[in-house]
Amino acid sequence: MRELLDILERIEALLDRGGRAALATVIATQGSTYRRPGARMLITPNANANASVHETVGAVSAGCLEEEVRAVGLRVIDQARPERLRFDTTEAMDKLVGTGLGCRGTIDVLVEPLDAERADAYLKLRRCLREDRPCTLGLEVGTGRHVLFTQDELLVDELGDPALLSALRREAEALPARRPTALLRLKERDGVELYVERVEPPLKLIVCGAGHDAQPLVSFAKELGFRVTVVDPRPQYLTGARFPWADHLVLAHPDPDELHQKLPLRVDGRTAVVVMTHHYERDKGFLSWALRSGAFYVGQMGPRARTDELLTDIERESGGPLPDGARAKLYGPVGLDVGAETPEEIALSVLSEILAVKNGRPGRPLRERRGPIHPSPSSQC
Repeated sequence: MRELLDILERIEALLDRGGRAALATVIATQGSTYRRPGARMLITPNANANASVHETVGAVSAGCLEEEVRAVGLRVIDQARPERLRFDTTEAMDKLVGTGLGCRGTIDVLVEPLDAERADAYLKLRRCLREDRPCTLGLEVGTGRHVLFTQDELLVDELGDPALLSALRREAEALPARRPTALLRLKERDGVELYVERVEPPLKLIVCGAGHDAQPLVSFAKELGFRVTVVDPRPQYLTGARFPWADHLVLAHPDPDELHQKLPLRVDGRTAVVVMTHHYERDKGFLSWALRSGAFYVGQMGPRARTDELLTDIERESGGPLPDGARAKLYGPVGLDVGAETPEEIALSVLSEILAVKNGRPGRPLRERRGPIHPSPSSQC
């Protein structure tokens, strides 16, 4: 997600200055590949016409294909016409051309030109993500025409075909949660290929507690593309100087009504909460609120015995058990077991656990996994 956000931000800044660019998107893979469909790289011409190095943001491989994709991107910018590339990294071809990729798969990349007339879908996609709105992007492979829609709003329609749009909506709704892209040949228009991608807003992280050990957690989460909010009732701790990476700083006590009023975001199935005030009463209040919220993950810093005591007091003071499913989303002690001790190591452990939970993975070493790293039909290395 961080890569996509950076690319969309760069597109908007570039077009504001009247610039042009090419966007390379992995639209399909077969076999084992390093990047999955949806990986992107933005190519822009260097402002210095005599310079041989051109700016890129993002990547479509581990670094082995970027040079060729960049060269094609510059041609696409000049010719204002999309091009489709196919890279064969199967073992025989890999040895023949000597690329050393070793992934043993094929990668299809669409490189499309972007300028003020061709980037509307991406500008509106960025707005949707900033507004925390899921959306679906469709791209006609041969022409580079776009369609962009949310559940209840059509934002961009360059296809101009209601039957095709309706079919695309049906196909997008059928995409499985863990494979949100597809390359389609729809019967509504013979021979035309459409790349479709369901784009979810960034994951959100609410850190309850503004102590020094929260700083690397906020910094690392922002690097990963999370939208990060820090909540604390102590104004001397909750400052922009201490948390320059946070999207929001919320001065609030652990009171459900106050949090509902002051939090500038929806606490939903894309929200993780980590409670780390290191103060028993504040932890109890924030934990009680988080477990009753819509968050998919609630992490409690501290030893297991302390967390058990917190839960006992929460249920006693509320006069009954927690709602169904509340304990299942609680992770305390928080984080994966990697032997973390420093605040930075703990932050890495916590964020790794959040990603594992969100992706439905156990958080074990990959060498213990049997079968492909990513689910079929396309396996990635």
